[in-house]
Amino acid sequence: MAIMFYILGLSYGAVELVLGSLGVSIGKTSVYRAVQWASEKVPGMQQQKILSGYKTKAVGADVTSVRCKGKWVQIGISVDATNGMVLSIDQLPGEEAEELKTWLEPILDAVDADVLVTDDADSFKKVSDETGRSHQVCKSHVGRNTDELVGELSKLIATNADHSLAALDIQAEQALADLAKLREMIHTRIPEEQCILEEM
Repeated sequence: MAIMFYILGLSYGAVELVLGSLGVSIGKTSVYRAVQWASEKVPGMQQQKILSGYKTKAVGADVTSVRCKGKWVQIGISVDATNGMVLSIDQLPGEEAEELKTWLEPILDAVDADVLVTDDADSFKKVSDETGRSHQVCKSHVGRNTDELVGELSKLIATNADHSLAALDIQAEQALADLAKLREMIHTRIPEEQCILEEM
């Protein structure tokens, strides 16, 4: 059961909590050992074989660091961006574009993906360009980036620190209202409001 939950995407600690809530007493170290034992039973298994027959038009990818045996290790996580299913969790040598391409290209090819969904790091954009996929910034990053930009611009307008609005003959009140509407539209993502966004 521990191995199954781990493969479904739960961390070792999360597996410990889930099994504990089901009345199974197991520590995360034991979960780790069970996963390592299982992985040794399938040597040479490759992603292409694991993903054989699975198709999706969009793959989401992210990189994080985890502490393992006292050292920080780079981990790459790829998911089906349409339903969140984990496609792979892999140790990476680094976050440079070439390293990310070596990791992601076989996955993108295996599932026949047209779109790569990531954060707004330049290295991921380069991977999408070099593999011939469209690139989309994930909505959580777009939301955070928009909130940050709206906050910065609103502060400049409120303190009259930037005089570019006067040069454009736009009132501060109108600019602040437009920024508030922009933030709302980015978070609600109503398709019918696309023309309003383009007009703004």
